[in-house]
Amino acid sequence: MRSYVQRAEGSIEADRESLRDSVRAMLRRIEAERDEAIHDCAARFDRWSGAEYRVSPDRIRAVAANLSETFKEDFEFCLCQRHGGFPR
Repeated sequence: MRSYVQRAEGSIEADRESLRDSVRAMLRRIEAERDEAIHDCAARFDRWSGAEYRVSPDRIRAVAANLSETFKEDFEFCLCQRHGGFPR
């Protein structure tokens, strides 16, 4: 028998429907307002206010070069677990 310290108020389905409605509204706004809506979402959700939203391949390579080998191996392992494969 399950016991709870505290039960959540409301309905999970109602929460999901509310989330769906919010995402649909956000996507409609992005479709209509394009970059302005993207900038607003980035500021709201990621606290990002930079001018560029696309990371250059050079920047990705520079950051990857500074990651530890242990981190890279651990990350590859997690990806393989998620996708049902095996690390190299």
